[in-house]
Amino acid sequence: MTLEKLKVPYECRRVFPLEGDHKKPEFLKLNPQHTIPVYKDGDFVLNESRAILAYLATVHDDDKLYPKDPKVRAKVDCRLYFDMGLFNKIVPIIVRKKLSRLFGRHRKCNALKNPIPILPCRAVCFRGTSPLRTSWKA
Repeated sequence: MTLEKLKVPYECRRVFPLEGDHKKPEFLKLNPQHTIPVYKDGDFVLNESRAILAYLATVHDDDKLYPKDPKVRAKVDCRLYFDMGLFNKIVPIIVRKKLSRLFGRHRKCNALKNPIPILPCRAVCFRGTSPLRTSWKA
């Protein structure tokens, strides 16, 4: 959405984690952490969505999406990273409750220790001259 808002041409490639696309050699060359999303601009590669957004807005925006004033930008960053603490604290609690209902409280389940949400498909975007728009949905 940010690429489209900023009218930056891009190519979007689909990655299927359940099929191991994020562990293939060509993907690992871009991102050894094998996380999604990935953004490549020439030789420059980023793999964290918030960092990608900040980079795009800094490089391609005229102070509308990501202000240059440090105090205003700090407020935007505060909102941008709000879910980092909240999400990481509350999701395991919710998952544990749901799984304990499914498996019973007396059973041990490895999924309770480190629940990881898996999405069937995400996208990898490359800055390019001819946009190939692909749906973010599987």
